[in-house]
Amino acid sequence: MKIIGINGWSEKFDDPATRGHDAAAVLLVDGRVVAGIEEERLTRVKHTGKIPISAIRFCLNYGNYSIRDIDYIAISISESSLNVNIKLDKLYHPEQKTWTGTSNLIFKG
Repeated sequence: MKIIGINGWSEKFDDPATRGHDAAAVLLVDGRVVAGIEEERLTRVKHTGKIPISAIRFCLNYGNYSIRDIDYIAISISESSLNVNIKLDKLYHPEQKTWTGTSNLIFKG
């Protein structure tokens, strides 16, 4: 089983409860850590809380996997809190695709 774990989300909100910092990603394969890295190591932005795209790519490349190979994505925030963050983000970026809730996010193509 392959799992990507991520920490980090939007920094644009003033409420500390909706802000993350020290974004990172980790790749686990059959319960063993294959790769893990903080986003700041790749982007050089200290304590960034943005979604760790570079860290996710690093972990996938290091393990020689694509996102289609991943069985689960683990996040460091409750589903209800993530839903609130995404709804708020939608207010700032109405041009984004329609979103129906975190449980409907599918990362396989």
